[in-house]
Amino acid sequence: MIFGRMISKRRQIAERFLSEGNGEATRLRGNRVRELSEIHFEAYRKVEEVRGLADAKASEIYAKAHNLRRCMSSQGLCSHKSKTSLWCFLRRLTCSNFLKG
Repeated sequence: MIFGRMISKRRQIAERFLSEGNGEATRLRGNRVRELSEIHFEAYRKVEEVRGLADAKASEIYAKAHNLRRCMSSQGLCSHKSKTSLWCFLRRLTCSNFLKG
């Protein structure tokens, strides 16, 4: 009878420690999932920010190219047969400098 109570008491203690350990493991797993989610969302935010900056830069480059083309066509650049002439080069350079400034 005494041995039965001792065994029962030891089992209760063991179950309590096991329960506390399982609770701690669950808490740690929850923290890990939360931290991984935070890392993932922060990385996604940075990716979208860089993508937005790249899109803005690309739009700026396309706009400058379009304006240069419009500048050249409005001035009648390279409408003659030899498109590699010094005249075409100087007109392109003029338009390019105009668009930069």
